[in-house]
Amino acid sequence: MSRLDKERFRMFYCTVDLGAWHKLRGEGYEIPGPIELCNEFSVYAIQLWYAYKFPLKTEMFDLKTDGEHYVFDRNEDFYLPFRAKWYLEKDKFDNTGALSPWVLIDDVTEADMRKVPGIQAADILAWSVNREHTAPPDFPGKAYLEIMKKVIPSGYMFWDEKAMRKKYGVIRQP
Repeated sequence: MSRLDKERFRMFYCTVDLGAWHKLRGEGYEIPGPIELCNEFSVYAIQLWYAYKFPLKTEMFDLKTDGEHYVFDRNEDFYLPFRAKWYLEKDKFDNTGALSPWVLIDDVTEADMRKVPGIQAADILAWSVNREHTAPPDFPGKAYLEIMKKVIPSGYMFWDEKAMRKKYGVIRQP
């Protein structure tokens, strides 16, 4: 990964403070599930980065031929919710013309990570993010995420209590 063209490669990741998520849900906040929070952030972050980094390609984008492909490892928890959201947004676009970054996606599939090096790289990133947020101080591997961020440009979202309160500040009424 250190040898990849840093102008064309970027890692994106998302983390949810589950304790804060449960607390806010208990207080009545209508917050999507952790997987939905991260799936939504990822699509918007990736599309925004791509449009900013490659504006000429974005201007000439053809929904019929230039769609993106999202590939998940087999049995990945994020796959089915991501695919369901993608279908929902595609149907909404087909029926109403409502645009969203999701309609730029052409295909959502699964693959075997043993055969697709990009999925292996994503697994390393996910492991590093998880270790950073859950391991005690001085635990082996705790610093891997910081090392990766020095080698690979990145974008991320940490859904902590403050961020969730700001985004989902309306409490549902009984």
